[in-house]
Amino acid sequence: MNKKAISGVVVAILLLLIAVIAVSIFWFALRTTIEESAEGVGKGKECITLSLKIESANSVTNKVKVKREVGVAPLDKVKILVNGAEALLVDAITGEDEIKELETNEYTIPITPTDLLAANDKVEVAGILEGEITCPVSDTATAA
Repeated sequence: MNKKAISGVVVAILLLLIAVIAVSIFWFALRTTIEESAEGVGKGKECITLSLKIESANSVTNKVKVKREVGVAPLDKVKILVNGAEALLVDAITGEDEIKELETNEYTIPITPTDLLAANDKVEVAGILEGEITCPVSDTATAA
């Protein structure tokens, strides 16, 4: 009888080679998804450091007073929403609408029939960072 068998060392090497190939195929299949997810996190992480607070919302004067608290996020614009709809979008880095850390600014909502601020309206404020990254709503208040 002349039987030939594969040695244990050769079997171990073949199994190791198959495992490496399987892991490589799995990695290349998932790499794109992982990179896209990580990119999205990188863009939005600066929103965590941005804090805008509504100090007052006056339905008589149509003014909303917003305070920017401590945070180094590169704020580009301030977005004010009334009852969920965008009522005002202002450039927050230059001119009279500029709002720096620990400063307060008062914004007047344009007076149109649809944008009038009424008592008990829900007023929200959100920041838009450089690169047009819109942060979630930072604060909510009820107009007085």
